[in-house]
Amino acid sequence: MRCGIDAGASWTDAVAVEGGKIIGRASARSSEATRLDLRELAEGFDSVGIVGGKLEGAKKIGEIAAIAAGAAFLSGKKRGLCANVGTGTPFVLFEAGKARHLGGTGVGGGTIDGLAKLLLGADAAKLEKIAGSARGADLTVRDVVGSGIGAVPGDATAANFGRIAGATRADVAASIIKLAAESVAVSASFAARSEGIREIIFTGRAAAKNKMFRARVSAACKIFGIGAVFPKDAEYCTAAGAAVLA
Repeated sequence: MRCGIDAGASWTDAVAVEGGKIIGRASARSSEATRLDLRELAEGFDSVGIVGGKLEGAKKIGEIAAIAAGAAFLSGKKRGLCANVGTGTPFVLFEAGKARHLGGTGVGGGTIDGLAKLLLGADAAKLEKIAGSARGADLTVRDVVGSGIGAVPGDATAANFGRIAGATRADVAASIIKLAAESVAVSASFAARSEGIREIIFTGRAAAKNKMFRARVSAACKIFGIGAVFPKDAEYCTAAGAAVLA
């Protein structure tokens, strides 16, 4: 039985892995991570791996290697591309037990959290509820040119926050989610196409917890002929990888 810990900038996550399955989970915001006694969590395991922190007796694991191992573990794939939507979003190619960092974007869960607080005074976890079914404060391609363009449908975003006149609180909430989701999806799709990959594994807390985020990611990826996969326990990808490599 192995333990993996991801001491991230926004969240600290820990998982217990046995027999190729996650059998235990724990999470706390990193600013409140004292609620998680890492030494106590790590007791009784055959091995412990940690990313982004220090713990006596634990094996230090690199973040990129952990993301790759976690994505392979959660998806069951031997080769793939993972967009790990953490505070920011790295794009990691994994193949035959090896990892390669293809780049990434500073847009991620931290962007959603920061804009939610800055524009709405709200916690990111409540943003989807605030948004409801609002269209958002964005200009669509149809708004600009009257129809779609080539493979780009009319309802695709032409300008994030390009339609702020009369925007409601719900519109702003929806546009924050759409901005992050679409930016990540488009960038990840370019990375995937450069490697001949037709499907992207999206992990991280935003991908796991926010239905609107997943829907906008899927729609944006579809424009490029790319599939979007959201595995179970996606928010624990890095911690799972740390456990696998411990």
